[in-house]
Amino acid sequence: MNRYRFKLKKVLDVKDIYKELRRRDLKNSLLRLSKEENVLKDLKEELRISQNEVKLKRKKLLSCFELSFYYSYFNFLSTLIDIQVKKIERVKKDVENKRKKLIEASKEKEIIEKLKEKSWEAYLAEFQ
Repeated sequence: MNRYRFKLKKVLDVKDIYKELRRRDLKNSLLRLSKEENVLKDLKEELRISQNEVKLKRKKLLSCFELSFYYSYFNFLSTLIDIQVKKIERVKKDVENKRKKLIEASKEKEIIEKLKEKSWEAYLAEFQ
């Protein structure tokens, strides 16, 4: 009885490595998305805190300079929030693309694994 050898073993190994790389890419993109969402959350929290601060100070008298400063700061934070939202949308698209690549890599590996199974079954049938 000859020793079984799958002819596409190297291809299967490469597909396995490729799938692992795609999985890591997706994981890194998900981490990046999480970080960007945390930045957005922090910006929104900063805006909320600053607005509450102005509401409290409004009960006292605020100078025109102070009001102008606060509203400029609010506009600045709002702009940063808008930029961050767009950045998150780009990262979400990247995550989705990487997810699709991982699914494709998984399918490719699965095809080779099925070929390996059939090859093994044919090998066993040969000796029965």
